[in-house]
Amino acid sequence: MISIIIPTYNNDTIKSAIDSILKQKISNLEIIIIDDSEDKKIQQTIQNINHLDIKYYKNTKNLGTTLSRIRGIKIAQGDYIGFLDDDDLMINNNLEKKLKTINEGEIDFVFCDYIINNMMNNKIIEKNLYQYDEDFRKNILYTPGPFLQCCLFRRAFILQHIDGFDPKADPSEDWNFFIELSKHSPRVKHIKIFGFQWNFSQHSQSSHYEKETNALEYIINNHYDYMRNYSTRFLSLQYRKLGSMLYYLKQYSRAKGFFNKAYTTHPWSIKNIIVRLVQFLSNRPYHWLMGQYVKKII
Repeated sequence: MISIIIPTYNNDTIKSAIDSILKQKISNLEIIIIDDSEDKKIQQTIQNINHLDIKYYKNTKNLGTTLSRIRGIKIAQGDYIGFLDDDDLMINNNLEKKLKTINEGEIDFVFCDYIINNMMNNKIIEKNLYQYDEDFRKNILYTPGPFLQCCLFRRAFILQHIDGFDPKADPSEDWNFFIELSKHSPRVKHIKIFGFQWNFSQHSQSSHYEKETNALEYIINNHYDYMRNYSTRFLSLQYRKLGSMLYYLKQYSRAKGFFNKAYTTHPWSIKNIIVRLVQFLSNRPYHWLMGQYVKKII
């Protein structure tokens, strides 16, 4: 059996998320809803759907996304565990292919490509993740890759690594979790299918840009030794990215601090040298040049 865990907080789109799972061509399935809200709105929606594969649980207090997922994992009865958020969609009958692939060898989890439906600027972006199959540790330390929603895990494996779920890393908890997993050399497999649609909107956790920035700083600090020992260039990239995000938030002093950390961590980078030199310009040319360099990162 496959268990799909959906943490939710009063989101009307949960019905579409559930429907997208029920359309998958998998017969032995349970959908675990972890309701983190205070009222009965989600409970009423689940009752109206009235499907035997859906199991509903309500938190007695607000736990947040990560702790709700942990609760769902502990409840799950399936041999395999997947995830979906209440505003996203499972597409292209990916569960059938994931299940077949994970059973073909000694694999801890499989992951698929995904689509970003950016509802804030009406753009569709396709994300292919094949490179994470070739060298998972290298690529996950370089940049965030799979979402939890891309993956199907063996239950035994995810229970073994359940401590890798860290609520302090929200809303970048996925990346933090996969960095933690990479320390244990997981056996992974990529399947070439767009199996998950991330509906990015003002309601998405990741749209809270300052929280995303704080999460990145936490993740860098949390895995500092691991990142630095693997590649000072990669660590430097994360500092430069954090500096760019803080500049976008107009936190110029903190941004300069992280640009300088990027340079001292890896002073041979051309980008670090250029950004370092720009710091010595007067305000007007400095902000003009930085405006050309810094773009909002999603």
